[in-house]
Amino acid sequence: MLKAMQAVDLSHNQLNGGIPLEVGNLSNLEALNLHENTLVGEIPSELGHCRKLVSLNLYSNQLTGSIPPELRSLVILENLRLYDNKLNSTIPLSLFQLKSLIHLTLSQNELTGTVPSEIGSLTSLEVPSLHVNRFTGEIPSPITNLTNLTYLALRLNFLEGALPSDIGSLYNLKNLSLTIDLTFNRLSGKIPQGLGQLPNLTILSVGGNKLDGDIPDGFFNCSNLVRLDLSNNNFSGSLKPVTYLTLHTNNFSGLVPPELSKLTLLQGISLADNALEGEIPDKIFELEQLTILYLQNNKFIGHIPIAISKLESLMFLDLSRNKLNGTIPKSLARLNNLLMLDLSHNHLRGSIPGSVIGGIRNMQIHLNLSHNSFTDSIPNEIGMLQMVQAIDIANNNLSGSVPQTFKGCRGLSTLDLSGNMLSGQIPEEIFTPSDILTSLNLSRNQLDGELPKNLASLMHLSSPDLSQNKVKGMIPQNFANISTLKHLNLSFNQLEGRVPETGIFRNASATSLDGNPYLCGANYLRLRPCSSKSQLTSSSCLSKKIVLILAALGTVAVILILVLAISVLIRLIKKKTTTEIENPVPEYPIALALKRFDQKDIETATDFFSEDNIIGVSSLSTVYKGRLEDGQIIAVKNLDFQQFSVESDKCFIREVKTLNLLRHRNLVKILGFAWESKKLKVLILEYMENGNLESIIHDPGVDLSRWTLSKRIDLRYNSDGVPDQTKADRTRGRGRAANHSASISTEALAAGINSLLRLVDPHLASKVSKQQEAVEELLKLALSCTCPVPENRPEMDRPFQS
Repeated sequence: MLKAMQAVDLSHNQLNGGIPLEVGNLSNLEALNLHENTLVGEIPSELGHCRKLVSLNLYSNQLTGSIPPELRSLVILENLRLYDNKLNSTIPLSLFQLKSLIHLTLSQNELTGTVPSEIGSLTSLEVPSLHVNRFTGEIPSPITNLTNLTYLALRLNFLEGALPSDIGSLYNLKNLSLTIDLTFNRLSGKIPQGLGQLPNLTILSVGGNKLDGDIPDGFFNCSNLVRLDLSNNNFSGSLKPVTYLTLHTNNFSGLVPPELSKLTLLQGISLADNALEGEIPDKIFELEQLTILYLQNNKFIGHIPIAISKLESLMFLDLSRNKLNGTIPKSLARLNNLLMLDLSHNHLRGSIPGSVIGGIRNMQIHLNLSHNSFTDSIPNEIGMLQMVQAIDIANNNLSGSVPQTFKGCRGLSTLDLSGNMLSGQIPEEIFTPSDILTSLNLSRNQLDGELPKNLASLMHLSSPDLSQNKVKGMIPQNFANISTLKHLNLSFNQLEGRVPETGIFRNASATSLDGNPYLCGANYLRLRPCSSKSQLTSSSCLSKKIVLILAALGTVAVILILVLAISVLIRLIKKKTTTEIENPVPEYPIALALKRFDQKDIETATDFFSEDNIIGVSSLSTVYKGRLEDGQIIAVKNLDFQQFSVESDKCFIREVKTLNLLRHRNLVKILGFAWESKKLKVLILEYMENGNLESIIHDPGVDLSRWTLSKRIDLRYNSDGVPDQTKADRTRGRGRAANHSASISTEALAAGINSLLRLVDPHLASKVSKQQEAVEELLKLALSCTCPVPENRPEMDRPFQS
């Protein structure tokens, strides 16, 4: 009976072991799909007996050994996919007897030898995928016989020599598009002129080789070309416009052609690390779809064009290491989608416009304005960069104080203000225990005052540098308690007194204290020994602090006693006992980077979003209970794609990160997310195992007698501040009409006690007649709180006073 079987599909499982030899007995088999398992061993030669096979898919396993030559018997085989295994032989020549092959994918193995010239005999072949192997030798010229070719991938091998000179003969291709990927080999020589005869060429990637010479003029006749990667080669000559530019790390010189503005669909330009010169042409800023513009490390001169503000979709802008001068144009404030801005190592001058900093407040990666000639003070708007990870304004001529608004930069991990003329005290307000700051450099300024003691509360700080300033006073003892410190540089200041001898100060090589002549301490720190006067000064300072602390504690104690006495007196007068329930709000640190979960991990955790794991449903999402591999229980909120626009994909991750910054005791903690464009939008939340309010009141087995009307009202006010006891309020489902519930309640109030009995929870019906007035007042209050006109609703304090 099994011999009659025509298709076997066991893909996407967790099968292990070897492929059974008996599979060769399935003589009528047309399709065998065993891909994406963990199968091991060799491919059985018995597969050659399955002569009716049309499709053989064994990819993404752990198969080893050679490709069986017996597969030559599969004369009608069209699809042979063996990629992502550990096959380690050469390609058997018998394989090229399969004239019906359309897809031959042997990539991501350990295959060796040369690419046989016999590959040119497979005239039906459309997709030869041989990348990420260990092939050597040259690209065989008969490969140009493949007139059905749509995708040729040979990247990440050890191929050498020149590109086939007759590659231009592929102009007779029957298909409408062609992708050639030869990146990261050892190819040399020039690009053949024939490439200019390929009107169907859509993608050409030859980066990471040793190609040289000019880019042929005919090359730009490829009218359908949408992506070109020539990076990391030795090309020279002048630059000509193409459709997609990743031409960094070459030796291009001359001007950027203004004809680039004709490539209206261009979204990314990388011309970095060349020798391009002249001014940045205004025409380039007519490419309004640009999201990436990398022009760093060239020889551009002149001002930053005002027209740059036209690129409102721009997310990454790097103009660093050029010879740009002038000021930062205020029109830059319109680039409110910027995630990264680098203008460092130029000759820019003037002040840093506060309007520009405020306009790019959504920046998330880094802001680098270092090594220029900026003057005036750091604008207070710098605190609006709440999500930026790094700020570098070092080596300018900035003056004034360090703005206290830096405390608004909650995502900051690196701050470098060194090499300026900043003065005044270092503000303690900018350092909070929840900061994720790891690197702080304020060196080579004119800062004075004492060291901020709360620097020791930064749990991630590793390398603070406050050297070459005018900082005074003693080194706080709690600096020795910073466990994450790897290096501390306090050299060339005006510090005095005894240096702590624990923590980072035990390691002389990790501590720089030179240039502070009034410091004293241990010999291994190369300091003078502390005199009795120094010790006396230190102890007297300590005693003053102790007196202040004791005085403060005594004052607090007196106040507490008075408050306690007054509260006892009030209790005796009113003869009422109150119970205080303390719910301190936990202090959360600023959220670190959210974990991005893989789709497979979430599918495994929820048993492929099984209905058995559903714990909640709404019009926008479904919530599942899941278990991660480490045993952690999670709540998985799967958003419904039909309820969101396509444009929402663009801001999903940014809004998830914003949600992660919100902290409140009634908000569930976000652990991470999973996102695949147009496929998956998932929030990973902390699982709350105690259920919800409705289950506490209404689940079977609950003692209903304890939930009297008054207790339900108290509980609802304490949790939400809005009464909720009607049947209509407990109705589940999507799209419930609030005005319908309101009309039911209005009619019930008008009809009297009988209608009220039909409206409220059946378990309370027996008590409504005794408390009719309370129920009526409650329903009136609920109706006023849900009035369709917002202006007619009461303030939140009125329901509590009622």
